[in-house]
Amino acid sequence: MSPECTGSAALSCAPCEPLPDVLATRVGFLLNRAAIRIRQMTEEALAPLEIYPKHYGLMAVIKSQGPSTQQAISEILKVDRTTMVLLVDDAESKDIVVRNPHPTDRRCYLLGLSENGEKIYRRAHRLVKQTENEFFNVLEKIEQEELIKLLGRLFQNFSSAPS
Repeated sequence: MSPECTGSAALSCAPCEPLPDVLATRVGFLLNRAAIRIRQMTEEALAPLEIYPKHYGLMAVIKSQGPSTQQAISEILKVDRTTMVLLVDDAESKDIVVRNPHPTDRRCYLLGLSENGEKIYRRAHRLVKQTENEFFNVLEKIEQEELIKLLGRLFQNFSSAPS
């Protein structure tokens, strides 16, 4: 690895470093490397909003599913209970989500987006889309669509597997 590719800069340089043949053909390694890179790019894009990809994921689920319980959201995001509580507490302290009483179950709350959360979600969604476009710009549009389709099939096939 080149000297300038150390510490956090190593992730920025990682995609352009040549891989040994044994790793260049390992799907898990390549998927993980791609995930690390897009996660880093997304974190950088969302930094001005003072949120992380995990906050975006929380907001996206609420936006698409409507008000939901922490348990339901944690199952969708594959996040353990403790992490989910910390994430929701943090999002609530940032005025992104609100806890509302569940209409039929007094033991839990429904999470919804606050007015500020709606605004942040719209901005974050645009930033995430821009980041994905930048990340995937080396692929033709049809290749991007095929990759999404293939990853979706893999995810659906294993979505019931333990996290």
